[in-house]
Formats: sequence, structure tokens, C-alpha cells
Amino acid sequence: MLLPKPQKFQSRLTSIEKVSSRVYLEHFELIEPREITFLPGQTVMLYVAPGVNRSMSVASPPSEKNSILLAHDVGPGGVYSQWALGAKAGDPMSFMGPLGSFTYEESPRRKIFVATGTGIAPFRSMILDRPSGETTLYWGVRHEEDIFWQKELEEFSSSHPSLRLVLTLSQATDNWQGKRGHVQDYVFADENNLKECDVYLCGNRQMVDDMKTRLQQIGVPPAQIKFELFY
Repeated sequence: MLLPKPQKFQSRLTSIEKVSSRVYLEHFELIEPREITFLPGQTVMLYVAPGVNRSMSVASPPSEKNSILLAHDVGPGGVYSQWALGAKAGDPMSFMGPLGSFTYEESPRRKIFVATGTGIAPFRSMILDRPSGETTLYWGVRHEEDIFWQKELEEFSSSHPSLRLVLTLSQATDNWQGKRGHVQDYVFADENNLKECDVYLCGNRQMVDDMKTRLQQIGVPPAQIKFELFY
């Protein structure tokens, strides 16, 4: 697959919204160049401050060429998180992109997307860009207050029967009525033919490493496993 050539962009923040206990959605309008061409799943490298760069997956679909949407977890702290906590509409941001090869690949196989936290961002881009492919999205977060995009994804799934959403909490309270436990355990409990699927993994290292090991143990070909580490 031919990847788009990266270039440097100037942009401005048009909106920033806190959507969970630690996640902010950041929407940037492109100034120069005015349009970006990327594949769903790719990233951009933000130039946050001198010597401080941060790689972020684009959550918006490629059809939105004049802007990008990022899902930023400020929990780990650092310079970028400090920027987000004080950011306001109109603030400038330069970045390089698109980058990375964690991209959607066409095949006749069913797609299994597995995400933790903001690792769902590239899958949102893929789903909005390829709504007709048979896909199951497994998404794990820790607590109820960590959930975002649930309503959007459920509504999208209702209007696109080819998409199935499985949301689970690893540290849920007694009030939580949904699934509990680690997201990877639900993948192996629900799926009985993973060797015939393309499996995409994005999120924390523990989940990605565990999934890769277990997939290899049951004989899923390495070419059918794609992954992106977030932290």
C-alpha cells in the first residue's frame, strides 16, 4: 500500500472539549497547507514546544480534509497535557503528517478491532471511512467516567449492522450494568475463528503484548495482526 507523503502543517485549535475524566477532544483547522491526505489509522506528530513532540492518531475520517480531530488523554501529564489544560480556540499548532503504517487494509476477512482508552481513535477513523465492512470493535476502559464516544458508536452500530461494539470496564463500580474485565478476555471468549480474521490492536502495551502472544498461540498468521502502541 502506497502511503501519503508526510508534510509540515500549520493549524489552529478550533475547539477543545473534555469528554471524560481525562480525555479531551481537540479539533484543529488546517491553515497551510489547507488540506491533508491520509489513510485511516495514521498519526500526526505535534510540535508542542521546542524539543517536545507528540505522536497522535487521527480520529477523524480522511474525507474531512480541512481539519483533524485528536483524542488526548491528559492523565500521563507532561508538556502536551499542560498545553491542553490551558488551551483555547485560536491557539496555533504545527505538526508533521501523515505518519505510520497502522492502516486499514482491504481483505475478505472479518475485522476485529481491539482498543484500550484513547486507542479507539484510529478505529473511529477506520469505521467512519469503511462503514460497510463486517467489524467487531472491542473497547476497554477502566472506569465509567473514562467512557466517551459510546453514544456515537452505539448509534452508528444501530444504523450499520455490520459493526458490533463490545465495551468493557476493568475497574467498574457496583453500579455498572455492562461487561466487566479486561477487553482481551472478551475477544477470546466471543471469537471462535480468529485465524480467519484480521486483528487490529491499539492501546496500552500490556493489552497489545497479551493479545499478540495469545493470537500467535492459536495460530493466527502474523500478517493478519496489526498493532499500534499508545503507552
